[in-house]
Amino acid sequence: PRTLVVRRDGVDPLPAWDAFPCLVKPARSASAARIDDRAALEGAVGDALATGDCVVQAVVEGGEERLLSYHAYVRADGSIAAELTGRKLRARTGASTCVAVSHEPEVLFRGREIVEALGFTGVLTMDFKRDARDEQLYLLAIHPRFNLWHHAATVAGVAIPALVYEDCLHPV
Repeated sequence: PRTLVVRRDGVDPLPAWDAFPCLVKPARSASAARIDDRAALEGAVGDALATGDCVVQAVVEGGEERLLSYHAYVRADGSIAAELTGRKLRARTGASTCVAVSHEPEVLFRGREIVEALGFTGVLTMDFKRDARDEQLYLLAIHPRFNLWHHAATVAGVAIPALVYEDCLHPV
């Protein structure tokens, strides 16, 4: 979706932003605030900038059940050692409260495509959302870290932390 990175460098942070509703996300936090008008946006961005940079992003319409994710461990040579897709069954503005590993072919394809385009290596999660208006899949965020999804993945047979640990002990 339309996205603007707002930096704490003294430059006018919100040139002509007019996409409402939108979300304001502090760069170092998973939480986001839904904003419906310009005055609220200026206040939320001012608050977020007190702790660092932030992101303003147009809302992708539809409920939290439209959130999908791609998870992978990519070795240093660029090969994908493990991957899976999932669906958030319940969430509150980014914070998952119930998740399920599921087969999402388009998410798998897009995740692989983005990993390759970035030349990414390591562990990552990509959050996507399918817009209720046109069913288009939007990339919302990339998180290069371990997270609670790795427990559900391990239960489903994709033990990403164990693979990373094994590679650290015995590099490929």
